[in-house]
Amino acid sequence: MSDRNGIISDVSVLRTGERSYLLVFSVILLLSVTLNVVLVRRVNSLTTKKPSTDVGMAIGSVSLTDPSGKPVKINLRGDDRPTVVYFYRPTCGWCRKNLMNIKELAKQLAQTGRGEVIGISLDQAGLTEYVRNSDLGFPSYTNIPADFSEKYQLGETPQTVVIMKGKIVDDWRGAYDQELKQKVETAFNARLPGLAP
Repeated sequence: MSDRNGIISDVSVLRTGERSYLLVFSVILLLSVTLNVVLVRRVNSLTTKKPSTDVGMAIGSVSLTDPSGKPVKINLRGDDRPTVVYFYRPTCGWCRKNLMNIKELAKQLAQTGRGEVIGISLDQAGLTEYVRNSDLGFPSYTNIPADFSEKYQLGETPQTVVIMKGKIVDDWRGAYDQELKQKVETAFNARLPGLAP
């Protein structure tokens, strides 16, 4: 029996076939709602920004490889002046757009003696050609150990980590958009050109 709006209020009056359709419709509706909840949670987990490396976290030396494949041990302590560690990938579009900023920062820090920039590529593929063609103006390395990457939450590029007296003092993730560019300029009393188109 249905009410005046046509909504069935007594399922017992439905024929067997109609009950089957109603049951199938109910199951599909329930699955749809469940799937939507799962998808929303998944999207939220993907769009939630990973926390930055803890400021104040101790950091020391790391074994890496230079672009020619030679193993090297790099001191990242930044004892008397800051060491800026720039994590990038040769294939990263945002890293390419940010290249002029990090090159200019490296140049200004070197000219004034206020710090140094070290590049670490998270990918080895194409690094030699990238370094040769980009005229970085700072040393660049690769083959970062997995435990180091995990400990310092590396993965997103570009990422700029500032180290002073053996501790992380800043961790900036992403290309230097206007807001991040201002933070970097303020931190180093520098002028940067901004992102390339």
